[in-house]
Amino acid sequence: MTHLNDYLESNSVRTLLAIIAILVSIGLFWLNKKKKTLSYEILRNDRLFKLNLNLENRIQITVDGSPAEDIRLVIVDIQNTGNEPIKRDEFDMPLRFNFGNGAEIVAARVLSTKPADLGALIETGKTDVTLQPLLLNKGDGLSVEILVTGQSRPSPTLPVLSAYRK
Repeated sequence: MTHLNDYLESNSVRTLLAIIAILVSIGLFWLNKKKKTLSYEILRNDRLFKLNLNLENRIQITVDGSPAEDIRLVIVDIQNTGNEPIKRDEFDMPLRFNFGNGAEIVAARVLSTKPADLGALIETGKTDVTLQPLLLNKGDGLSVEILVTGQSRPSPTLPVLSAYRK
């Protein structure tokens, strides 16, 4: 037992234990730091129809009576991945996905929400889909299904949360 006491009383062991205590404290601080983070992931961006060259002149795909080429199904997942709620008034602008000039939004809908009563609202324009600001608690999220024609790549305009403005 005396050997252990001598070992623990040495300066190098005390210094090492102090450094470990400081590192643990810093680690716990960073783990518990309040974060407001809005994240998105494009789960699908798939072409729905690909016509065989032999059938191309014989079959026409239409959407609402108008010919449509390169119809794509895009599913976007949006979540509060931080550890703090994001309040409606903390958005400086809505979250918007623009598909570019060569695209046209055919339809868009909220596919699912977590929780089920989230109350997410989207608006569609000719080339973009916009999620209106809403309260997103930690872990809340939604998936949006978008049907778009033309060559397109969704390009998000992410809002700046007022919690980060100084």
